[in-house]
Amino acid sequence: MGGKAFVLILLGFASTDFIITMTLSAADAAAHFVHNPYTPHWLSSQMLVTLLLLAGLGATFLKGFKEAIGIAVILVAVYLILNAIVTIVSIVALWHHQKPFRTGAVPSGTSIPASSASLAYRFSCSRSWLLAFQASKPEWLSCP
Repeated sequence: MGGKAFVLILLGFASTDFIITMTLSAADAAAHFVHNPYTPHWLSSQMLVTLLLLAGLGATFLKGFKEAIGIAVILVAVYLILNAIVTIVSIVALWHHQKPFRTGAVPSGTSIPASSASLAYRFSCSRSWLLAFQASKPEWLSCP
């Protein structure tokens, strides 16, 4: 009986971990969704969005584990492609705006990561395409 009880206890811990992880992930995603300025007004409740996400995830797993993995693979592929696009566009933008490096606007004692972060921040403040996202930025991160 000791071995069976041990296995049942481990299964209980694993299922509890799965449920907690799924719920916290859905709640975090809902928080980001609700605070997006483009969210429809009827989806402004974080609890409603969390429950909808959990219901969708539960329905996917009820359909089958293989289908859930297939959806996850598609979502990860889209995420990686979008990250690659953002990285390439950022590198091209920095390549075309090298003036601070050429004119010596970066202090000589500044480390490369710190100066790169400073340049990226200044560049992002000057771009008009980021104005749509200014509303969702924290107050301490607002541009001067």
